[in-house]
Amino acid sequence: MARSEVTITTLAGNTWGAQPTGNDLDPTNGHVITPTCPVNELVIEITHTTASSKNVTVLAGDNPPANAQGAGNLVEAFGAGDSTPVVKRIVLDSSRFLQNDGTINIDVASGATGKIRCFKVSRI
Repeated sequence: MARSEVTITTLAGNTWGAQPTGNDLDPTNGHVITPTCPVNELVIEITHTTASSKNVTVLAGDNPPANAQGAGNLVEAFGAGDSTPVVKRIVLDSSRFLQNDGTINIDVASGATGKIRCFKVSRI
């Protein structure tokens, strides 16, 4: 199955913005982010709302272009988020996570619920 595309929200400089709705976590298909800018200008945010701990995995990229893909996947544990959602953010390095088609792939554990958001940070 095709991965679920994550919407990239551009943050405007010197402007307050509301929290975007985000995309529902998709444990079945996983997620794909298609950068329209350098990868290090993106902030990925996961909001975890499941009653049990779950892992989120950023998959190692392809070499080329990801010459540091040998460092492997990046797995992050999210504690139970049913009473208080667990929110974490990360900025990634393209040399480790970029796929040969220019995308970033993220998997979430079976049964995980919550949101995934991606923000492009504007240069000011």
